[in-house]
Amino acid sequence: MTKYYDVMARIDGEDEQLFGSYVREDCVSEIECERDSWKEQGYKAIRIVSRETTEQPDPEVYADDIESGLLVIEDEIPFGGEPTLQRVIEDTLDANDGLCLDNCEDCEQLSAALLRNISEFIK
Repeated sequence: MTKYYDVMARIDGEDEQLFGSYVREDCVSEIECERDSWKEQGYKAIRIVSRETTEQPDPEVYADDIESGLLVIEDEIPFGGEPTLQRVIEDTLDANDGLCLDNCEDCEQLSAALLRNISEFIK
């Protein structure tokens, strides 16, 4: 299962999806850019809602997010086994292989990716 984020809002008494992404930060950015416009159009209660999906993100569309560690695409789990914390950590480290740990920005990026992916695993 993969987490997908929807930007939802209420208009005319109905909830409507305004944007969606496998990366929560994309939704936050979209809200920051479009909030005023959406409010002018009458949208209220703009929020981010997450849901689990079996659909995997397109590796071409999300290539930068995968490379940076913002998004980890789940591999098929062999023999019906469950993902482990060790696997989550290894996948995150593999996705961030080119980072220079002598660089503070790279360390922060790796730390953020690890924290995000471990938090998702724990949920």
